[in-house]
Amino acid sequence: MELQIHPDQDYFRLRLHQLLDVLRHARDACADKPPGDDPALLEEALHQLLDIIARVESDARATDSDRRGKTHSRQGVREADITELGEYSIGLLGELEHWLQRHQLEEQLTLLAEVQMALGLWIARHGGELVTLEPVVDALAQFANRTLDSEQLIQLFTYMGEIVEAVAPVIRQDLEKTNPGRPWRVLHLNRAIVATRSHDPAAIQEAYDRLEELLPEEAPRFFAEGMEQMDALDYPPHVRNLVETYYQDWNRKHRLH
Repeated sequence: MELQIHPDQDYFRLRLHQLLDVLRHARDACADKPPGDDPALLEEALHQLLDIIARVESDARATDSDRRGKTHSRQGVREADITELGEYSIGLLGELEHWLQRHQLEEQLTLLAEVQMALGLWIARHGGELVTLEPVVDALAQFANRTLDSEQLIQLFTYMGEIVEAVAPVIRQDLEKTNPGRPWRVLHLNRAIVATRSHDPAAIQEAYDRLEELLPEEAPRFFAEGMEQMDALDYPPHVRNLVETYYQDWNRKHRLH
């Protein structure tokens, strides 16, 4: 079964209208509204955002047509502009999350996580950089926690790879080594876990290789815990053998040093 994530203007318009409609009804049903309990400015900003996303996609299509030799006067949106728009969009979704939490709309918070993940993919696919990474990583983790289907896990693994490649250089430097909750670390560990749970050898090898390359200090513990999980969760032999290979190779390489 395919994950129903389609990061384009139609998807965002549908999902954000759903969220805003439910929020509006929840507010109307609230007899005792505290002062300032009016997300009208946020609603207006989100509608403006949808218009901007539509223009960006239109410009992207026009630019793509230019590359195929057709005549258009528009210019593509700069990657820096997509990055700035992405930061602004993530901030707006953070405000929307606050309002949904305020009215205890748990089901809509789950839907918002889907939108946050889709936004991360949209930024990545339009050439932007992800500077505020945590909401996207949290959304991916939510999907991972409730996904069991192997095809969905592979799709999620692919999405995570797109996010990894779009992360801004300042985050990729990974200077906050003492913070175990930093999104860059969580993203790679979760991606390796998703790959393992998919039982797909190619995904496992890619995820483990990137973990060794980008977070070498995390590799020994991850592989050791992976070996423990092989027994506890009764993984199939081909996965068990692959995890053991990484575990043994890592120990052997580092004993030689």
